[in-house]
Amino acid sequence: MGILNLGDSGAMLLRPALRTPPGSDQPLLFPRVVFRSSDQTHYFNCPYQLGSGSLPVEAPDFIRVRVRTGDLVVAATDGVFDNLFDHQVQAIVAQQLAKAWSVGAPVTPHLSGLATSIAKQA
Repeated sequence: MGILNLGDSGAMLLRPALRTPPGSDQPLLFPRVVFRSSDQTHYFNCPYQLGSGSLPVEAPDFIRVRVRTGDLVVAATDGVFDNLFDHQVQAIVAQQLAKAWSVGAPVTPHLSGLATSIAKQA
């Protein structure tokens, strides 16, 4: 998959993986971060932007990542990534999708609720 990113929007590629929580002997499916884009900024709180009128126009990052069946891409603006740590996004994804992942069910019916949960938490 190709990801083109400019500024402080971003993307995370999450993959379900078995993880044993502390104090438990039961492994659970939890989304592991396979890829996370990096912010492009001139300096703190000043991201690269399209249409800002500055020259030269900054080049976006183009990244290729390998995806597998079951992977989830979370693409979001700084409204999400400035307000939630990656582990918080992972926890929201786990809460919404772990049951479907554990039984091999499609996650598509849960994606709208997942997006709403991420937006509300941000």
